Amino acid sequence: MSALDYHLYASMAALPVTTFRKQQLEIMDRLQERPILLTREGVDSGVLIHPNLWNALLAELARYRRADLLREQIQVVEQGEYITFDQFEQGLRDRGLLNEQ
Repeated sequence: MSALDYHLYASMAALPVTTFRKQQLEIMDRLQERPILLTREGVDSGVLIHPNLWNALLAELARYRRADLLREQIQVVEQGEYITFDQFEQGLRDRGLLNEQ
């Protein structure tokens, strides 16, 4: 499941930590639907998130980071700083954008 399959809400369902302690199993089952904001004495204290969503978000962030690094590398070339293909390829490799086969 990808992060795009989930509907992320600016306002998650808030739940007091004391309620979580009493209803852990039921609440953990609800994580399939959406993350839950834990509060302690009325103050936000943490977020419970299903591992599939967490992993999907991390993978999506990694894709955005690679795309941003690639954009930076392309900007170097577009700014007239001429480099050889080998230098371009090494720049991609240095930034983790080119996997060695």
